[in-house]
Order: sequence, then C-alpha cells, then structure tokens
Amino acid sequence: MGKKKILKVVLDTNVVVSSLLFQGHLSEIHNGWKRKRFSPYLSRETFDEILRVLSYPKFTLTQEEIEYLIYHEILPYFEICDAKEIVKGVCADRDD
Repeated sequence: MGKKKILKVVLDTNVVVSSLLFQGHLSEIHNGWKRKRFSPYLSRETFDEILRVLSYPKFTLTQEEIEYLIYHEILPYFEICDAKEIVKGVCADRDD
C-alpha cells in the first residue's frame, strides 16, 4: 500500500488569525496543521498581511506574543510560497 497523500491547503488571513487567537470551530484548523492532518500553504502576501493583522490594537498582543505565534505556530508548519496567479470563483466569500 502507498503512503496516504496529505491534502495541501491554502489558508487566508482571517482563518489563520481566528484559528490562532480564538476558541471555537476554527481552532480545529490550528490543531489540524499542528497534527499534520493537512499541509498548509500561505502566499508571501498573506503572510505579510497576517503580521499586520496580528498587530491590530483590538487583539492586544505584545510583540513577544506575535513573535511566538509566528515562530512557533506558523513558520514551523506552513509552506510560504509565491502566488503565481489569481484564481477567480474558487472561494465562497466574494470579498476574499
């Protein structure tokens, strides 16, 4: 029998930030990438946006907390890649 293929998943900023900061159904996504249930991918642009969003005052995160999230919860698990093209009509949310 061959190895089971791991699903490659591209996550957007809202999903990553919500899964890191809040309890609820999106926190299962965070658990999924940490347990290697899927292989998460981010574009460089999305990664930059996550850095910016984590700094929003409404989240009241210190610089140390942001660095922890980046260096311990995102970078060890995510593949950061260049976005090669924009694909329209794939996302359920028209604003994404």
